[in-house]
Amino acid sequence: MSRSTLFLLLLLTPCPLAAQIDLTMRWSVAGHGGHADAATDDRPSMHPGPETVPTAAIGIRRGGWRAALSVRRSTSDLILAGEESGIVTTDALRDLSLSLDLGGVIAGTAHGARLSLLGTLSRHSWSFPQFEDPSRTRWGTGLAIEAEVPLTGRWVGLVRADLERSGSLFTDDELPGDFTRRSARRRSLGVGVRWATR
Repeated sequence: MSRSTLFLLLLLTPCPLAAQIDLTMRWSVAGHGGHADAATDDRPSMHPGPETVPTAAIGIRRGGWRAALSVRRSTSDLILAGEESGIVTTDALRDLSLSLDLGGVIAGTAHGARLSLLGTLSRHSWSFPQFEDPSRTRWGTGLAIEAEVPLTGRWVGLVRADLERSGSLFTDDELPGDFTRRSARRRSLGVGVRWATR
């Protein structure tokens, strides 16, 4: 077979691993833990409150693998909670996050319902809107499981659950004397829609 014939066959043969671009919009309910606590009798803790977060993402899928870059911006309360009482400072925290997802399909079919497991790397930029303190950057890693169900045409619906660990948003010098920084935990559950190029 000549080189020109082989080249023509490669051009005309569909590639089974051709990349697919997709856009996602997702709405999640998230809860936080960790960040800071104190070793006293009532074990008070300080952390962001629950939040409802919109997330936008662009992804690329090749075969069973998918990579995506997402962005979200949220405002949450600051909670100081003990066993019997607590203090809530409304809308005290803002988080601008960029996340990179990488993972693959673990169950299902390419053109039907499918379940994917993803690893995540996130960059959080925390700030206090009511003050002039500079924002601080924290990095986090986590896992996500995502279920996709075809809706119509190029649209699919999805449900996603995330677990993430990152550094505490606080610094040692801004915590009360009895408090200690802890690893931050974030968990979320969301629903969304995704549009794919083909």
